[in-house]
Amino acid sequence: MSNITMIPPRVFHFQSAAEEKIFNLIAKTELDSTFALHSLNLPEHEYKQWAEADFVIISPKGIIVLEVKGGRVSCDGGLWTFTDRFGVKHRKSESPMNQAKSARFALEERLKRLIDFKILKKINFGFGVIFPDIQFNTSSVEFPDQLIFDSIDFDRNKLAIWLNNTTQYWAEKTSRKELLDNKELSEIIRVIRPSIDLVPSLVSKVSGVVDKMVKLTEDQCRYLDILIVQKRVVIEGGAGTGKTFLAVEACRRLSAEGKKVLFLCRSPIFAWHIAGVLQNYGVEVFSLERLREKLEKGEKPEFELLVIDEGQDFLDMVSIEFIDNLLDGGLENGSWLFFMDKNNQGSLYEHYDEDALAFLRSAGIAWPLLDNCRNTKQIAIQSMMYTGGDIGRCRIQGDGLKVDTSTIYDSEEDEIQAIEKKLVDLIDEQEVQPGDITLLSMNDFENSVASKLDKRWRRKFFIIDNSFGNQWHRTSLTFSTIRNFKGLENRYIMLIDLDSFNGSREDVSQLYVGMTRANAYLWMATPKKIKHVIDKIIAANSSHVASYLQKLGEKTEND
Repeated sequence: MSNITMIPPRVFHFQSAAEEKIFNLIAKTELDSTFALHSLNLPEHEYKQWAEADFVIISPKGIIVLEVKGGRVSCDGGLWTFTDRFGVKHRKSESPMNQAKSARFALEERLKRLIDFKILKKINFGFGVIFPDIQFNTSSVEFPDQLIFDSIDFDRNKLAIWLNNTTQYWAEKTSRKELLDNKELSEIIRVIRPSIDLVPSLVSKVSGVVDKMVKLTEDQCRYLDILIVQKRVVIEGGAGTGKTFLAVEACRRLSAEGKKVLFLCRSPIFAWHIAGVLQNYGVEVFSLERLREKLEKGEKPEFELLVIDEGQDFLDMVSIEFIDNLLDGGLENGSWLFFMDKNNQGSLYEHYDEDALAFLRSAGIAWPLLDNCRNTKQIAIQSMMYTGGDIGRCRIQGDGLKVDTSTIYDSEEDEIQAIEKKLVDLIDEQEVQPGDITLLSMNDFENSVASKLDKRWRRKFFIIDNSFGNQWHRTSLTFSTIRNFKGLENRYIMLIDLDSFNGSREDVSQLYVGMTRANAYLWMATPKKIKHVIDKIIAANSSHVASYLQKLGEKTEND
């Protein structure tokens, strides 16, 4: 007996945890000559422009379309309510069984024009519904027991039995009991899948890139054993080289060893985020402002090791003197790890002071981070073109997604229209989770074009400001100023409100930080009136970019 063959064999992004559960269960289910197609897109549908069958099971006994409904399910007066794992309620007038039924007929209609009629008339078509999280104990004409697979069956791994029973149920209904041979099965699969899923989706591409980033960032742990035994280290790397990851892991390890650790950064919002990440590790986390307030009250925290992240924000003599006075033994004799961006563009605060950096480097061991684990090569090159900032050697193998800088607008109305069009493309057409998208602006929300978008989008926004908690919901779009998003990241970044950009050091710093927040997808809306400023910067950075590309080529050959 062989396992069901999954097509595709791996899925990078699931629309729900329930789909992922069922995908994994089907993959380990033993049924001979059986294939499972996940997320089969159906262009024609009797109710909608297109439908999506969660799974289509193809076997010698026929084709069964499966609808998967996770979380809590209820029905009142013909209105169905589905509550997901985040507690968000989704209401539909169409029952899960009717969804499965209409998808099944849409698939048959599709096959009528694509497959030989002799094969088509042999196919036993059917459908069923899977509820992996609940016991569905309501039996009715619409919901025959034979067509329901619920949490009781799931826990007992009865999928193979249920699928056999379901195909047998429909064989009795359709009177199509002749088995399909291997040649006919191959033809059905060849016709269905290639004609519909011609290219990988945007979501699967981005998810694949992010999966690689997680692994590469974890690889940076190889440095920790060396770093945490040193008394004083200046760790330098561009955006995306894993500085925050290493800073947090150092805090966790050293705290677990019994050391009292204090984590310090400049941004209150970033400090709030890190406090949530380290809340169970006994590490004290402060923003510079909050620590100053505590010291003014005569309440100095007790610590043995100081970990500073986004250290480029402290590279002025006033801040360096503050740190020097904070440490027992000062910078020259105290214990500290100082994580900083080697690019001047990394700071949005005080002006960078060469004397401050020289003093810091003289007191500690220099440790460079050269490999970028957060951004694709395309984002790295584009950010270097626009800002001159070198964010390291990109470790992501293969081609990433092209940075979209094609939107050039004349007016505020044009920018609003372009943003809304892109959101429709990402969320409605590409099915990107809203929580994976962040709009970054040089302005606060009240002065941003984001506040003037259609109410459909405005009501989805989660504003990242001083009241920001540890994380946002995947159902919410996020909006933030570039300054407030410093140290954070997201899969999809949309850069907006660049009208006031004038090429100054502060503006270039904002652009550098904003562009490098994107893991895999970066979209920029550029006002026509500043295009000449951008073009001038790109021209000035051209030799730097050429040198960087040459290094990447050399690294590729050596690897």
